[in-house]
Amino acid sequence: MTILQNLQKILNPDCFKPNPTGNSIVISQCHKLADDGETPLDWTQELKITNLDGDEIFICFDWDDHKIYSRYLIGNAETLTGKACDYIMLKEEADEWHVYIGELKLGKNSFDGEKISRQINGSLAFLRYISEILLLQFNCDKLKKAKIHKLVVYKKPLQRTKNRPKIKQGMKKPLSRLRPHFGFFTAPHNDITMIGLPFSQSSKHHSLALTQFMRRTN
Repeated sequence: MTILQNLQKILNPDCFKPNPTGNSIVISQCHKLADDGETPLDWTQELKITNLDGDEIFICFDWDDHKIYSRYLIGNAETLTGKACDYIMLKEEADEWHVYIGELKLGKNSFDGEKISRQINGSLAFLRYISEILLLQFNCDKLKKAKIHKLVVYKKPLQRTKNRPKIKQGMKKPLSRLRPHFGFFTAPHNDITMIGLPFSQSSKHHSLALTQFMRRTN
């Protein structure tokens, strides 16, 4: 059996939502607070990953009716089990499995390295638990040996550089032509990649090609 078939035997079907449509998938997150972490806000942030190869496996443990990993675990802001990440992507490349664990966030003011690290590591710990089940039940060690990549995708406000000429009134530069910004958190959380995507009030949805999403940063 494939690793997907094995996972489908032990995970709730809800874990495999959303599903790719064609060669893309849309991952969403509803935000209740603005960048400052205080101002009430109610809108949905979306990340569209395009140009999929078709062999990717997407998993989510953050649905409304599955907010905690287990009723036997205490989950709060100070524990690894407090909140799951928005998405996990599994993909095999050159006979090696890779795991991408990440979050959708607003601007940089809405998150910090310590909280993001705790959240991602909580999802990683749960994924390692699943990998142990795969090994014990199906003798499948592919997930156990997988290489881990930690990501945060956030909105990056548009900023005009001093040397760039002003765009004439009525003309807009398509957001799709603006390149994402890749960076890292500072130590000790510098194993987490930050991907800043162009954002404006008229376009709150992000888009990344699979090759950009999988860009090697660690």
